[in-house]
Amino acid sequence: MPAYRANLDEERRRRKSPAHLIDSLIDVGPVGTVDDCVAWLDELVIRTGVKRTALFLDVSGNHQSTTENMTRFAQNVLPQLSAV
Repeated sequence: MPAYRANLDEERRRRKSPAHLIDSLIDVGPVGTVDDCVAWLDELVIRTGVKRTALFLDVSGNHQSTTENMTRFAQNVLPQLSAV
């Protein structure tokens, strides 16, 4: 097998790992305190002018924690978004 093929296969395996998924989500979305999330989303709107976005609130795959995340977001983050 050519070396480049082996490297590609290894990269594909790495990208499928749960740790890589979590790292990727942290890199591209709001994670942290309520203030962190509000600041990140406000900045997104200011810099890009987006009017809608999709959020991934169920990273745990657990129904209860997903529901809790959605509730926290709706109660604590959404009301504070100034640029939306």
